[in-house]
Parts: sequence; C-alpha cells; structure tokens
Amino acid sequence: MRLYVDASLCTECRLCQLACSFEKTGAFNPRHGLLRIDVRKSGLISEPIVCVQCENPLCVRACVVGAITKGDDGVVVIAPDKCVGCGRCAEACLHDVIVMQEKKARKCDLCNGSPKCVAACPTRALRIVEEVSQG
Repeated sequence: MRLYVDASLCTECRLCQLACSFEKTGAFNPRHGLLRIDVRKSGLISEPIVCVQCENPLCVRACVVGAITKGDDGVVVIAPDKCVGCGRCAEACLHDVIVMQEKKARKCDLCNGSPKCVAACPTRALRIVEEVSQG
C-alpha cells in the first residue's frame, strides 16, 4: 500500500496536514502532519509530499537499532519505543519525509490502512493504492 498523489488536483488547502496532525498528535497543526505541501517555484502548483513506502528503503538500512521495518503489506513503520532519535533515517530518506519530533523519528504509517489525509482531501489529490513504489 502507498499514497498516490495527483498534484494537479491539490488546492493547497492543507486539510490533509490537519487531519494527519490530529490523528498523530491530537492537535490541529499542519506543521505536525507527517506530509508536507511543496509549492513549486512558479507558485502555481502545490504538491503533497508523502512517504512513498520505498521498495528498498534507505531509512531501514540507516537505522542502527532496528526501529524501522517494512511489513508484508509494504508499509515502512518506525517503532517509537526502539527509536533513539539519532536522525540517521531522516538523513537517508531520499524524499525528505521523515521528521524528528520530540527526539524521535516519525513518518507516515498510512494510519493502519485508513489514511486520514486521504479521507480529508476534498479534491482526491491523495488516494491509497495497493502497490509498492519503486523508490
């Protein structure tokens, strides 16, 4: 499973970030969402930047304590109880989607198969697909 992004449908409303932040932190704060909206230099296109659940994730290899694993469903998850907050996974991530918050690495885990960002997106710029990317 992974998120599919259609940037042409993104209106930069940030409802996805609000839904994510509320699900993960209990507060509506787009800066605490585990995805971001990238506004291209032209200022005309906004694109949600999400974890693509890489086929061979560099973050898994970078984690020296084994806190990051890839499940049979293709979802890459971080075990917060094992994370020591070194940040190596965030440095290794090619998509810059791992964030360090409260001395722990955090990333999208697809909300156990029911991503709140997808449910909140009014234009369907975000959708869930049942395939693993080639990242």
